[in-house]
Amino acid sequence: MKKKLLRALMLAAVLGVASEAQAAWHLYVVPYQQTGNDIDPKYLDGVNSSCRTYGVQPVFLCAADTNSVLDAAIQAAPDAWRLPDNLDQRVSAGVLSAVQNAMEARNIPSQWVTTLATYRDLLREVNGMFSLLQTYLGITGQRSLVIGGSVTLNTTMNQLPASVRNNLRAAATQLGVDTSAIAGNTPLREALQIVGEHFLNTAFVLGGITI
Repeated sequence: MKKKLLRALMLAAVLGVASEAQAAWHLYVVPYQQTGNDIDPKYLDGVNSSCRTYGVQPVFLCAADTNSVLDAAIQAAPDAWRLPDNLDQRVSAGVLSAVQNAMEARNIPSQWVTTLATYRDLLREVNGMFSLLQTYLGITGQRSLVIGGSVTLNTTMNQLPASVRNNLRAAATQLGVDTSAIAGNTPLREALQIVGEHFLNTAFVLGGITI
């Protein structure tokens, strides 16, 4: 009986190690889910993960240590976007439209993404855009959407309420961005791009991934 129990425990340990070995860090763009007062990234409950938020926009950029089963499930989800593991590959012509559409659907400007951009370039600029709205949230403390309702990425800066416009500029300045190229007739998508470009050469870490 003791030998059978020992064999069972050893088998469980081996299977546990194998399961852990299947896990690996991947990058995902996922929506949020709200449980009570908590807002968390969808699909990643109980998963070792690290995320960036886009102010209060309903999207997360996450690195998560997922096994092959969960990774496949997230890839198959219509509201999630799995980034390639090789971040130094360029966005190919075959997927360019899909990448741009995935970004625009989440109110992330994509007009600057071309086949010359690598996924690392893309993520660094997106990190800058996320940083802007996160800093804006820290300045204002307001949990209202910057982009939503009547405000789109094509809304110009002078069409925004003065308080929003001024606080976005203050957030950009706080991040060390030169805002002199952002004028009243600059669309919000271009203003976000200008901020994003400031971060193009700035690496950042999410979970087990250096981007």
